[in-house]
Amino acid sequence: MKENRDDIKSQLYYMDEILHKISSMSQAENEKQLDNMTLSMLKSIGKYTAADRAYVFEWSSEKKESFKNTFEWCAAGIEPQIQNLQEVPVCLMQNWVETFIQKKNIIIYDLEEIAKETPQEYEILKPQNIHSLIAMPIYTNHKFIGFIGLDNPNLNQDRMSMNLLSDVGCHLGSVRENLRMMKELMIKNRILSGLSRDYTTAFVLNLDTDEYEFVFNQKTNHAQKHEELRAFSDYVDAYASTFALPEFRDVMRRELDRNEIKKHFETEDEYHFSFETSPNAAGLSCFQAHIVKEYEEGSHFAFLGFRSIDEIVQKERFYKDSLQKVNQALKHQLDMITSALPGGVKISNDDPEYSFKYVSEHFAQMLGYDTPEELMEASGGTIVDLAHPDDLEQGIAQALEQYSKADHYEITYRMRCKNGSWKYIEDRGHKIRKPDGVIEHWNLILDKNELVEKTIALESEKKANQSKSDFLSRMSHDMRTPLNGIIGLMDICMKHPEDRILVDSSRLKARVAADHLLSLINDTLELSKLENEEVKLAKEDFYLPELLHEVETIAQMRADEECITIHFMDAPYSIPYPNLIGSSLHVKQIFLNLITNSIKYNHKNGTVDCYLKEEKESDERVLVDVTIKDTGIGMSEDFLKNIFRPFVQADQGARSQYKGTGLGMAIVKELLDRMGGTIQIDSVENQGTTIHVVIPFEIAEEPAAVQEMSELPKENLSGCRILLAEDNELNREIAAFLLKDEGISVTEAEDGQQAVECFLKMPEGYYDAVLMDIMMPVMDGYQAARAIRGSGKKDAEMIPIVAITANAFAEDKRKTMEAGMDAHLSKPLNVQELMDTIRKFCAGKQICQ
Repeated sequence: MKENRDDIKSQLYYMDEILHKISSMSQAENEKQLDNMTLSMLKSIGKYTAADRAYVFEWSSEKKESFKNTFEWCAAGIEPQIQNLQEVPVCLMQNWVETFIQKKNIIIYDLEEIAKETPQEYEILKPQNIHSLIAMPIYTNHKFIGFIGLDNPNLNQDRMSMNLLSDVGCHLGSVRENLRMMKELMIKNRILSGLSRDYTTAFVLNLDTDEYEFVFNQKTNHAQKHEELRAFSDYVDAYASTFALPEFRDVMRRELDRNEIKKHFETEDEYHFSFETSPNAAGLSCFQAHIVKEYEEGSHFAFLGFRSIDEIVQKERFYKDSLQKVNQALKHQLDMITSALPGGVKISNDDPEYSFKYVSEHFAQMLGYDTPEELMEASGGTIVDLAHPDDLEQGIAQALEQYSKADHYEITYRMRCKNGSWKYIEDRGHKIRKPDGVIEHWNLILDKNELVEKTIALESEKKANQSKSDFLSRMSHDMRTPLNGIIGLMDICMKHPEDRILVDSSRLKARVAADHLLSLINDTLELSKLENEEVKLAKEDFYLPELLHEVETIAQMRADEECITIHFMDAPYSIPYPNLIGSSLHVKQIFLNLITNSIKYNHKNGTVDCYLKEEKESDERVLVDVTIKDTGIGMSEDFLKNIFRPFVQADQGARSQYKGTGLGMAIVKELLDRMGGTIQIDSVENQGTTIHVVIPFEIAEEPAAVQEMSELPKENLSGCRILLAEDNELNREIAAFLLKDEGISVTEAEDGQQAVECFLKMPEGYYDAVLMDIMMPVMDGYQAARAIRGSGKKDAEMIPIVAITANAFAEDKRKTMEAGMDAHLSKPLNVQELMDTIRKFCAGKQICQ
């Protein structure tokens, strides 16, 4: 019984002590006194509850990501834990935080009971030898700021004791917050006292509402209170419009706009800007605004202080004016020196861009600029923006190499003029080391444009003349070779007319040589027109499988003649995009040139493999990918570098052995470039060649029409009447002989005018067809065809007119069609083609039967 009375007496003592300390905490004058009282309070609470340890935890920072143990009292024999509990992550005691936010206490009677329910808290408390616990939240201004805890207390206390402990937490938070606010107020008062001496005006701005309040203001300022201007933006607008100089008004409105201030505060806690006004009553006109972030939880304020910087600005302007005068004097002296030099002068800094420090007037005028300032502005003040991109890297490398051997260099490169043209200059640079160790580059710039351009033009002319001589030499050789054969074979025929076998053999050989000569001439003219862009590539719908079939047919005939096995893709009609838009004529020419080369320059019994695939590039375009692989004679790496030059062959002897012109690959390359295609060639001598070609095409919307060509009947042309217009007597004689040999009646005309007159004077239907040369005197073939079509004669629109001309290109064929002609035959005439054409137009006519 006596023991119980002693315990009660002891509890009453510590309770009285706690109440006394609660009341005395409000009298603390500073943080140190409050800290001492807090420790004494924890001791009394620990004694009162018979706890092992009493402590306080508070947020470690405004981010509220962790707690720190700020105060601790331990009973005798209990080891302190405060040093181990300075950064306790919130995530490890999330359940406690949620309970404290609800302003509830935490009481743990037996730690083992919470092992499953709150395992994180259990793992923290268990190593500290804690069996039971009381924790009470600390609040200030209704904000949770920490908690008071007791380890292993006597949990047999009555409810009054628990309420007492809760009151301790609340009072402790209030006292500490009041002391903090008093401290901040004292600091702010000291700051404002200091600012009032340095700043002329200060505001506090609510960034959420745009409301503002004057903190202090000097009477001499333009800025005075205006009760009618409640929004800060209105106040700033009125101030800027009335007092700020025009060039600063928009700056003030922008930088003092609350939304702009918030943007600044996203990345910085304060910022400055300067502006100028008309002089105020104190004669001040230059000011600097200092905007400081003052954010608290849930509220957003800014402190705005304005101070005079007139003295600083005046000193800056004085130094700037003095420096400018000195620089002008130095520049004047430098201009006098540089004006006497034979070229322009520039001085550059030793930085990666070689930025200009000085440029002379002569240098600026050399590049077409009126003043050095104009040149500096246009170039960005660096040589990088003046030098030609192709010369810059090489020029700098040359200069550095020469610098490595001496402190000077001489290089020639191109600089961009004001009008956009490029001028060759000679740059004589010298590296200058100033006493302070700074390096500068002094350069004398000489105009070498005329000399360099004349040198380049002379070299180009030499190369052009050499190329022309080489071209004519190869042309002369390649044309004379078959021509010499033809003349020699004709001589043989003349000397041995009685030897029929020899004559026939010579005639066949002469025809082969003539065909080769014709092929050479056609290829030469074709390449010339392609290089001069005289050939227009058609954009027409075509059916790719049919084109491939035609190529295969022609290539197979040539392969059979040369004993070459040729393999084409198995199913050309199954390609995904058979209908394309492009120039089918030139596509066929590319394929035939490449495949013919693979056949021509192959070994006997060799092979040629041709593959084709398509790759869709977009909804409108497809890439046609062609590979041609042969087992031929191959080419060296050196030859491949020049393969697209005219008259180039891997072996000059190949002209004799393989009868090649050396123009086919040049034509293929020109056509592919015009089509936007590419070609890649891989070759090994005596092993073979692989050619890879890719050509882009537009996909045709509708299938291209496929014309079925049926063999024309070999009708007897005897009795047909042909009007032949040909100015060349020999060509007219040959053509007339060939026609008459088929039993055709021929009327001859020496020019287009005669042809028109012959047609008009004969009755309707007299002539079955007109064979029209193109290049004739008096009236050419185009004019004659148009005259016949427009003559008004009944059969004028229906009579077939066939062009027979040496103009053999697609463009020439287009012109004949536009002139109203029905067909185009190229000279020298192919007799079979000529007769088939006449049969085509005259078939079924009564007169030809």
